[in-house]
Amino acid sequence: MENLLHKPETQLNDFVVSILDKPFTTPEEITYPRTAQVDFFDRRNKKIDTIEYGYREAEELYALLETEKINLNYCYVKNFSLAEYRIRKQLQTNHLIILSKFSAKNSFFDCDVTTDFSFVHFQANKISFESAIFSSGINNFTGAKFGNAIV
Repeated sequence: MENLLHKPETQLNDFVVSILDKPFTTPEEITYPRTAQVDFFDRRNKKIDTIEYGYREAEELYALLETEKINLNYCYVKNFSLAEYRIRKQLQTNHLIILSKFSAKNSFFDCDVTTDFSFVHFQANKISFESAIFSSGINNFTGAKFGNAIV
């Protein structure tokens, strides 16, 4: 997918996501219980690529926030919202979420309205969104703190 996105003549117009009941194992040997298959289409509706990602439900991802260490490498993430997490935990809307380790290398963030990383404090020395895709909706990093990290 990296090469596809770096070619200026190739524009992604649409994509279709299918959640498959088969495990997905990343190159780092992390196994997700299900697979998200994403088919990419150009502006003429011609399929130009298919990529598989690991998939977990939002509730599982919110549980990972309790550990302060998040590895979403090669993961399809739907409707990630720290605002929603705060509501579920009955926290203030601007309560700072601390993540001591975060990586989302080669991930696909998809949302209906907003992918929300608001009021998060990344404390790691390196934070990776390398080759991550943010599609649809708005990306909200309001109040996010990256410290001295390389992003």
